[in-house]
Parts: sequence; structure tokens; C-alpha cells
Amino acid sequence: MITGGAGGLGSSMAAEFIAQGANVVLADLDQSALGTIKAILPNERVKVCVADVTLEGDNQRLIEFAEESFGGIDVFVADAGTEGSIGPIVSQKVAEFDRVMAMDVLRKTDKLTED
Repeated sequence: MITGGAGGLGSSMAAEFIAQGANVVLADLDQSALGTIKAILPNERVKVCVADVTLEGDNQRLIEFAEESFGGIDVFVADAGTEGSIGPIVSQKVAEFDRVMAMDVLRKTDKLTED
């Protein structure tokens, strides 16, 4: 599974995993971009799922989708990310800061402490 799978890095990793014989689930917020990537990569080896990795329910849905599609997850690439406004931290809006932290930090580390 590759989150941020519709971006350049995510789609490039997907192509390499597929070339090495893997099945891949790509997750991203951008449904249109996921459709474009799926059209380029071999359809039987790639599945796409629109999801927001900052939402626990979407993460659970992704896991279930991978299990139903390919029997589970062997490799997980947390490539989803975002950047906030460029400027001094004191000029950042709290909501923007929270959005960046939720995607780039919290959802990439919260699973590290679970069984």
C-alpha cells in the first residue's frame, strides 16, 4: 500500500513495485489523479482507493480494501503529505498547522504504538 499514491513519488514507487511482481493499493485524496495512474499501470496488479489518511475511519477502510483486494498488506509506504504556508511559525494559522501535523506526523506515527 502506498499513501499519496497519485503523486509523482508514489506512482513511481508503485510502478517499481509492480515491475518487481507486487500487487499495489494506491491511496490518495485525488480521485482523478488516481484514475490516471491506474490507466497507466497494469489494471490487474493495481487497485486505487480515495482516502484521507488523517481520518481513522478512512485508514480502517484502506486496510479492509487491501485485505479484500490482495489478501492483506505486506509493505506500507506512508508517502501522503502536505506542506503548510511558507513563513515564520508565529504567522501560521492554528487550523493550517493542525492540518499539516495531522497528515505529516500524527497519522504516520500513531500506528507505531498499536499491537
